[in-house]
Amino acid sequence: MTSLDEKLREIGARWAADAAPRLAALADMLRARLAEPRVDAEALRATLRLAHALAGGGGTMGFPGVSDLMLALEERLERVLAAGALDEGDRAALAEALAALPDLVRVLERART
Repeated sequence: MTSLDEKLREIGARWAADAAPRLAALADMLRARLAEPRVDAEALRATLRLAHALAGGGGTMGFPGVSDLMLALEERLERVLAAGALDEGDRAALAEALAALPDLVRVLERART
């Protein structure tokens, strides 16, 4: 019989396997947002939705690092969406989040096994 802890680890590993490529997609989205001279509200909302989904899943599945970064990213993206523009602080925050993503992907890849 499988214990509850084993089942939870299995569910977490499956979530990690799904989330790792989603974080890679988020990295691509952030690069695109940083390269745009103006805010593309539709693309920004899509980026925000993905960050939101990853924030909730990370917290639920036991990956607080994912959740923490995604929550901070969500706040920043919501601010940018409301302002309709990226200022230098926004650009720095998005670049910092982008730089942190490879480490989170590695954490998730280790959890898959």
